[in-house]
Amino acid sequence: MSQANRPNDGKTPPESRGQCKGSTETTHPEQKTQPEKNTDPKGWLKLVGLEAFMNLKGRKNRSLVALNRDNGSIPHLNSYVIRMLGFPTSCELLLKWLKAKCGEDFKSGEIKQMRELGLGCNKLQSLPKEIGDLKQLKALYLNNNKLPSLPKEIGDLKQLKKLNLDYNQLTSLPKEIGDLKQLEWLYLRNNQLTSLPKEIGDLKQLKRLDLYGNQLTSLPEEIGDLKQLKELDLRYNELTSLPEEIGDLKQLEWLYLYDNKLTSLPEEIGDLKQLKKLRVYL
Repeated sequence: MSQANRPNDGKTPPESRGQCKGSTETTHPEQKTQPEKNTDPKGWLKLVGLEAFMNLKGRKNRSLVALNRDNGSIPHLNSYVIRMLGFPTSCELLLKWLKAKCGEDFKSGEIKQMRELGLGCNKLQSLPKEIGDLKQLKALYLNNNKLPSLPKEIGDLKQLKKLNLDYNQLTSLPKEIGDLKQLEWLYLRNNQLTSLPKEIGDLKQLKRLDLYGNQLTSLPEEIGDLKQLKELDLRYNELTSLPEEIGDLKQLEWLYLYDNKLTSLPEEIGDLKQLKKLRVYL
């Protein structure tokens, strides 16, 4: 079944799992009632090369760049969302933005204290290594882009708890993914992964792992090291067997396995005493 035709499980709201719907959702209320208001009073858009978007009047265009302001003071942002919705230069703009915010150009450098960054629904084909400078980041949303790989600097985000990479073109994960020791949610739905690095087992705090719609033929035995895992979605892959270590996931509550090439399950599946949902078609 093609990725485009695969059903949504309905479990997670579209806005958080990569169903980009065009986007009146990111339009600031002020912009609807005061379209002529200066949207760049402090000149930050010019700083990062987005001045061309400042005076766009259309409702759709105003959603190109959305941000959370703290009384108009950019250095104190906790959350930042950039949606350029289809602009082919979005990777270049992202690089400018990161360099401007993390470099000496920005007086306080407080942008490094950012906790959440949303870059979903663009056309990003790569991430700059500067993404690793955001050391305090706890949530990173990169869903619905065109990323074929991740830079090794992704492993520098030691405080990260949520990483959404749904709907990209990832064929592999860097081994540095195992450095994200605080990670609790890892979403990799609808990519092109054929295998997982053994370092996936280093994610000791992981609670949700979504691998729906990839091309996995096997799982590393280290999958059994994910002792806190509660939800594991492996639907629509090419799995022919499961490692016996699957039985070590003592906290697992949801296990989705259908639409693979499984002909049997390991007897260790019976060790999953907390299991509430098991979906598998043999």
